[in-house]
Amino acid sequence: MIDLNYPEHIFLETTSACNLQCKLCPRTSGDTLVGHMDFELFKSMVDEAKKYGPRTFCLHLFGEPLLAPKFIEEIFYIKQVNPKNTIVLTTNGTLLTEKIARAMIKAPVDKIAVSFMAATKEKYQAITGLDLLDNVEENVKGLIALKKELGKNKPKINLRMILEEYN
Repeated sequence: MIDLNYPEHIFLETTSACNLQCKLCPRTSGDTLVGHMDFELFKSMVDEAKKYGPRTFCLHLFGEPLLAPKFIEEIFYIKQVNPKNTIVLTTNGTLLTEKIARAMIKAPVDKIAVSFMAATKEKYQAITGLDLLDNVEENVKGLIALKKELGKNKPKINLRMILEEYN
């Protein structure tokens, strides 16, 4: 059940940059090196994984994956190398434009989790430092509408929130 030759789930943080300053995120509690993964390095890791069959590529950790300069190229490359690869990502949803949504549907990204930091604008702004909750909601609705318009079932969309006293 476990492939001891090569990991089945590969976490690639293609950027450590984020456009929010969430109170609960470890990247905001110290000196975090901010940068983007070189696309050639990214491709070499995806290419290496190809030798071992389909893999799951998780394009997140503490950075916002939609800030990666080559995000669209990255998702298409993963599927080009092996169409059976799975792409999973977590995003704060603030940058989920129609262009990015179309690319995620076309590639396709298999699963996306959108992190809502709070259910109200006031709490969202207090947690993230920005008043973008309405923007995130509209972006998610836009992705759902585009999936329906194109008759696609991917990406699967999950919404998530960490429950704390303040939210």
